[in-house]
Amino acid sequence: MPETNMCNVLKEPRSVVRKFQARPQHEGLRAIVRRSIGRFELKYFDPFLALDEFSVSAPAGFPDHPHRGFETVTYMLQGAVTH
Repeated sequence: MPETNMCNVLKEPRSVVRKFQARPQHEGLRAIVRRSIGRFELKYFDPFLALDEFSVSAPAGFPDHPHRGFETVTYMLQGAVTH
């Protein structure tokens, strides 16, 4: 397989192959998540494991759960988070 220059790969135009509608589902206490990536039918987005949009109302929370083998990135648009 020929070596690929990453700079050249990023310059190539790409097109959208398929669109998915994120479906809301309840998770934890008073939290609704819209999961774009991470559903069974959307499992080929390596290296991404999940992409979630959360809406929560106080009091809200989740039971203890491990985050092992992957990195979690949280991007807040407004409000605050305690994790």
